[in-house]
Amino acid sequence: MQKFFGLLGNTRRFTVAIITVLTISYVQDAVAAGFDLTLVRKRTATTLSVEQRFFPDDDCAVVEGCVRAPGLRTLLRFDVSVANVGRGDLKLGDPTQRPDRFTFSPCHGHYHFRSLITYEIYDMRGRLTRRGAKQAYCLRDNFRYLDRAAENPKYDCDFQGLQAGWEDVYDKGLDCQWIDITGLKPGAYVLKAYVNRGHRLPERNFSNNSFTLRITVPRDVGTADSGGH
Repeated sequence: MQKFFGLLGNTRRFTVAIITVLTISYVQDAVAAGFDLTLVRKRTATTLSVEQRFFPDDDCAVVEGCVRAPGLRTLLRFDVSVANVGRGDLKLGDPTQRPDRFTFSPCHGHYHFRSLITYEIYDMRGRLTRRGAKQAYCLRDNFRYLDRAAENPKYDCDFQGLQAGWEDVYDKGLDCQWIDITGLKPGAYVLKAYVNRGHRLPERNFSNNSFTLRITVPRDVGTADSGGH
């Protein structure tokens, strides 16, 4: 029995050692990577709108869960921009060769990096009312974000990533670039957005990965401005 507990103790120490090594390795990878993702709050705040759209049963947005059900839905739409404010590039590579990061979407016909960006809407009492997720399918260099950024883009849809000092912008006209707010009562709410929330990508800094924004759900939907600020 004493031998058993001795072995058990050694096993526990061995397990702790493995976890410690993995943790150190993860931190070292993050420092070596050098990239630092953040969301550009102003881009979202100035593009918010609320509109209605009808979705048939076989629509990709229904199949992939971008809306909660088929039929007439009310959508909060907005641009979102991911910027790399670090000193190193985020390198993802060819999505066809990265099953650990990308999942092929038969409906849309391209690969998705799931849950790169996630959203939550809270009422003014702090209660969660809606969740949404942006299914990024092409993380690439769209625009220079910082003056120190390289002059020319490096990453595209075939070999994905985000250069230091560049940003990737998802226009609100894209499919699934919204939150389904059907049934949400008119009034004031708080939108919270996150990038890399699950820390799947080993950044140097996770403290700048989210923002909050006050929004308004209008009584008359149409294509109303949501008044983010």
